[in-house]
Amino acid sequence: MSNDIEMTSEELVSYMNLNGLSNKEFADILGVTEQAVKLWKDGKRKFNLMNSRLIRLFIKYPQLLKEF
Repeated sequence: MSNDIEMTSEELVSYMNLNGLSNKEFADILGVTEQAVKLWKDGKRKFNLMNSRLIRLFIKYPQLLKEF
């Protein structure tokens, strides 16, 4: 599997800032805890494959975010 799907904490922070998303809002969208989002943003936890793919879809198709 290609590593181009893996997210970085910098990409996540940039995406969330660009879309004005709080940790809680983004956690609710992904169905994870706020703590998980914080750990991802701090680079202390790796993204699982499913969340990486979902976030990549949100980045590529921003209108999808409104569906959640």
